[in-house]
Amino acid sequence: YEFVIKGDIFDVPREEVADLVWWYTRTAGNATQREVTRRAQQEHGRTLTRDYLRRMLLVMGITKDAPPWAPHDLERYTAAELSRLKFARLQAEAEGVDTKESAREYRALWQREAKLRRDQDRIVEAITSALAARPVRPPQPLELAPTQTMAVVGLYDCHIGKRDASGAGLEHSVEVMVNAVRKLAGRLASMQVPERIVVAVGGDYLHIDQSAPMTTAGTLQDVSASSAEILAAGIDALVSCVDVLAQLAHVDVMVIPGNHDRILAYAVMHAVARHYRTSERVEVDVHSNTRAYIRYGTCLLGFEHGDGPKAADLASIMSTERAADWGATKCRVWTVGHLHHVHEREVAGVHVLQAPSLAGADAWHKRKGYVTSTRALRAYIFDKLDGMAGQVQVTI
Repeated sequence: YEFVIKGDIFDVPREEVADLVWWYTRTAGNATQREVTRRAQQEHGRTLTRDYLRRMLLVMGITKDAPPWAPHDLERYTAAELSRLKFARLQAEAEGVDTKESAREYRALWQREAKLRRDQDRIVEAITSALAARPVRPPQPLELAPTQTMAVVGLYDCHIGKRDASGAGLEHSVEVMVNAVRKLAGRLASMQVPERIVVAVGGDYLHIDQSAPMTTAGTLQDVSASSAEILAAGIDALVSCVDVLAQLAHVDVMVIPGNHDRILAYAVMHAVARHYRTSERVEVDVHSNTRAYIRYGTCLLGFEHGDGPKAADLASIMSTERAADWGATKCRVWTVGHLHHVHEREVAGVHVLQAPSLAGADAWHKRKGYVTSTRALRAYIFDKLDGMAGQVQVTI
């Protein structure tokens, strides 16, 4: 193409003219005249003013709505061929844009990583220099100050007498509990032995509460023995567990009723209290409530089965029922059960510790899929001055 504009004569190759038309027309590039002149400079080294470009397009009869083809292409190809060429070029340009964008992203990523490596090198060099200047001192033995601790053994939801999905019943549930307590006592003995142990029998200790195999509310349960046999076995099992723990420290027994054993839990409590009435190592808290408390140094602990007040209300209940102890302590904790899995939360400055269960799933729970909770026994450790200090757990 030869253009004569304002006395200037200049030749423009066909492929360059084709690009100018393609960039400008609406159905292709749809660029402004300013953008077309900029691309002409970048891709072809052609310096054009907007006025020269406008005159060139006018001479060729190219408008925004014209086909995106230079006159020589319109003469050379059929309409169908031009349609295929247009699709191929649009596809190639899209791929080119993706490639350029990927390259830009890669360069940016490489620059960030390079900066990060330089920063890391500077940090390592600074740390190395600082450590090199420090004298090497031989390790000194720690001076261990004596501590006073209490362990709370959470015997929650043992469900003595339940027949599990495998068919195991009363003897198995007793054996599981006693063996778990023995194993837990061994772990406590291998650590710093606590000066005091609380056995929190936190509800649903027995699986039924009536002469028929039913809970307090009358819900039928799958059991392997009579209620009298379950009660007698539960009392003996608890005495066996307390005897094991009493070899380590003074034991306080706190029995809380649950929704399965609202009545018989008190029978267990009175029977165990009578058994230890002359003991100097074991003390049983005899009460008629569904909640109980114990104070240990700066710690105030509450015990509740977990089917009563909501967790959000436990702080206000504790501060009301034990107002003097609330004001004199800094560590306030509730231990609950009922749901058979571990959970911990803090509500209004009070820690609510949900204890695990040793009980296995019966046929109904297994059919419903309630089999994922870990069967375990947990002891919570409290320091007399510093509050919560840790926990020890055994699983079966």
